[in-house]
Amino acid sequence: MDDTFQSMMREATRLTRSGRLTEATQIIQRAMSKAAPPAAQPGSAAASPFTEGDVLEGLVRVLSDDDVADLEPQPEAEAETETEAGPAAHAVGESFVTGVFSRDSQDHHYKLYSPPRQATNAPLPLVVMLHGCTQNPDDFALGTGMTEAARGGANAPAFYVVYPSQPRSANAQG
Repeated sequence: MDDTFQSMMREATRLTRSGRLTEATQIIQRAMSKAAPPAAQPGSAAASPFTEGDVLEGLVRVLSDDDVADLEPQPEAEAETETEAGPAAHAVGESFVTGVFSRDSQDHHYKLYSPPRQATNAPLPLVVMLHGCTQNPDDFALGTGMTEAARGGANAPAFYVVYPSQPRSANAQG
């Protein structure tokens, strides 16, 4: 690692600790790409917080509700209905499922929130919530309010949310 990269990472850490996550992310992205800082004018497209650099690219396949229903959970998976969310959690088709994805001899535990189904049965987007520190999927779901947002509303579409879990040993902060 060169000194420039290390100094950029120190600055990103400082910004993260002070709650300036957008700036920290930008510094990390510049350090990783070794690109010069962008010269964006306020109000320009480049000044938007949503740029191409903020999008993760990969192989994506749209799943319909029928596709999701056909998926077989791993033997370790157990379904449970979230009851702490209040009366809205009893809408038709809404569920919170605990599951395990196994690959290369590793188990990856997660919770999947499925919002109430609409009559259109249209495919829904999937949001993967990545957390750090010492949170578990339940704390993360409660603290972010993402499950409530995933229910959708008059001006917002519904979506699935996956909350991956990790053992404390996987976390540098313990």
